[in-house]
Amino acid sequence: MNYDVMIVGAGPSGAIAAYELCKNGYSVLLLDKKTFPGDKPCAGGITPKAIDLLPYDISGIFEYISDEMRLGLRYQQEIIAKTPGVMCAFSQRKNFDKFLFDKAIEQGVNFLRIKDIVDISFDSRRNIFSSLTVIREDGDRRTLSSGYLIGADGVHSKTRKIAQVFPQFRRGFALEGLLSYDDIAAVPTPGFDFDIVKFGYGWVFPKGDHANVGLYSGKAGVKLSKAALRGYSKKRLGSDNLKNITGYPIALGGANYKATHANFFLVGDAAGMTEPLLGEGIHNALKSGQMAARAIIDQEFSAKTAGELYNDYIQPIRKDLRATRIVAAVFYRNLTGLQLGYGILKFALSRRFLLAGWAAGKTLYQIITSFLGRAYYKMTIPVSLRKIYQDKKINRVLRK
Repeated sequence: MNYDVMIVGAGPSGAIAAYELCKNGYSVLLLDKKTFPGDKPCAGGITPKAIDLLPYDISGIFEYISDEMRLGLRYQQEIIAKTPGVMCAFSQRKNFDKFLFDKAIEQGVNFLRIKDIVDISFDSRRNIFSSLTVIREDGDRRTLSSGYLIGADGVHSKTRKIAQVFPQFRRGFALEGLLSYDDIAAVPTPGFDFDIVKFGYGWVFPKGDHANVGLYSGKAGVKLSKAALRGYSKKRLGSDNLKNITGYPIALGGANYKATHANFFLVGDAAGMTEPLLGEGIHNALKSGQMAARAIIDQEFSAKTAGELYNDYIQPIRKDLRATRIVAAVFYRNLTGLQLGYGILKFALSRRFLLAGWAAGKTLYQIITSFLGRAYYKMTIPVSLRKIYQDKKINRVLRK
């Protein structure tokens, strides 16, 4: 079984990379342990910048779309922030992943469900990947070869561990549960409550028939408990009848990631590309997957290796991750006392500037470096949001 490219992990980063490569004529094998759709713990907020990357319409999976966000501080202060466009779309993560996976398969990508990865072989002299040994679903051991290998296998990445790369990888943590609308008075406004936990926040995101309620911390060692989550839900929404409580690690550290092989690199959570300020990872998962595909495609016309091109192409992601790391450190360390962090959100002019950039699909690094660049915020409406804007289906449940 020989392919141009093999991709381990069929989540958003792997699926979009597979889609782009197959669309450009490459034979691609996508491998994963999971079936689709499968439950995936995730708050399920899809930002404008993430939506803008997608080459197809995903509006059918949106369950709620909002142009406003409640921004709270320890239950004591609250701001209702509105944007000039969509602030966030909300979907169940399993539906998002399934949609992207199906698009890749429709494009002609091959899929192999496996039980495990046993080994990755490299030619140490030439610093290149040569073969991948897996255990298939039927228990058969099989060695596969391809010109390139992409590790898109998430926070617990087996490809990262076997290859012994990216020691700077680190983790945050999140805990979430689902609260039925039958247990609360009304569909809640989506929002964050900062300083509910150390170096993090609590969130409430509305979906089709329930609210997703969670806690996040980007600091290693912070303990998040079910009792704390239930307490937050009770305080914020009046009910602690949470179902399907799940904890999961958040992949961080990607500002330091660089590919070290000519034809093997990591994308998405495997490369720690979640931003630490809000713990949002979908945008960088999609962007890094697309950049991996682009590096492979462009390598045919370049003196650089695909790995070198990939490192060039992910520089904007790494810059944004460095910016969000600095902002997160300043923001969360200044939520008490003078409240310098939350104070920026309270100040109308700075809040309007930040949210205009957010709604226009800009990264935090782009927003910071384009201060007063009003033309920079010219709205472009992604294909997935065009009908939403046209029909004005904002701030209400779209589907159950």
